Amino acid sequence: LEDLSGTDLNELGQVCYAEASGGQSGVSAEGLDEERRAMVSVVLNRLGAGGVRGGRQDTVGGVIRARNQFESVTGVRGGPGAKFRDSAPGVAGDLPAPEQADLAACLRIAGELVASPEGAPYEYTSNRAGTRGRGAVHGGSRFWTDVGIER
Repeated sequence: LEDLSGTDLNELGQVCYAEASGGQSGVSAEGLDEERRAMVSVVLNRLGAGGVRGGRQDTVGGVIRARNQFESVTGVRGGPGAKFRDSAPGVAGDLPAPEQADLAACLRIAGELVASPEGAPYEYTSNRAGTRGRGAVHGGSRFWTDVGIER
């Protein structure tokens, strides 16, 4: 993880911001941070892993842009979702203050996990919004580890 670029770190924070619940969601601050850690873990655990939907990807950009994997990035019509697009460097300053705080929290957590010798705190490789259905719930999302992942 020490060889991730600034672009990788920004995109890791952006996908966390776009995929995880925000501060206005009613989820507790502790729940939001756990959801963010789990979201960043999903991306980090997919780096270089085989057997992952979307194929083996060796960069954060490759992981988050893999076909049909992160709807907030690839969109349902082939373009990035508004939260991902609007959180990019150079335009994120235009976000409302609560959204800037959510993005800052995601960037902080991404930086902490990348800098940590332990890396990702969870072994999750997949996530879905909502609290009903498959997976462990953190914040407002569900997370799980897919079978057959080769790391």
